[in-house]
Amino acid sequence: MTKFLRAGALFHRQFPRVIPPSDLSPTEEETKLGYIKQETELRVSRIRATIHFVEKSDDKLILLADPVAYGFRRFFNRAEFGDQFVRSIIGNDLSEKDWEGSINATTFNWI
Repeated sequence: MTKFLRAGALFHRQFPRVIPPSDLSPTEEETKLGYIKQETELRVSRIRATIHFVEKSDDKLILLADPVAYGFRRFFNRAEFGDQFVRSIIGNDLSEKDWEGSINATTFNWI
């Protein structure tokens, strides 16, 4: 399994997935600007090599995965304080409307 996971990450680094522009949905910001800023190439570029193979106690960054997922889950489930969790994670508000389309559920772009 370890070899398979490592090979999968390497494959996605070398061969990115390209999304046809027709499959993109403009965000609220892009609608106001009048053009789409989204990239159509999805490439694995910053995955930690150890992420699949360590215990949470062995890597401090891995410890952050659960609270971040918890915050986003609360936001998308419209649970109490979900918007505050997301604001504290990314530093600004997240437009739920920007994540309605099927393709928008595949990636987060941290700017």
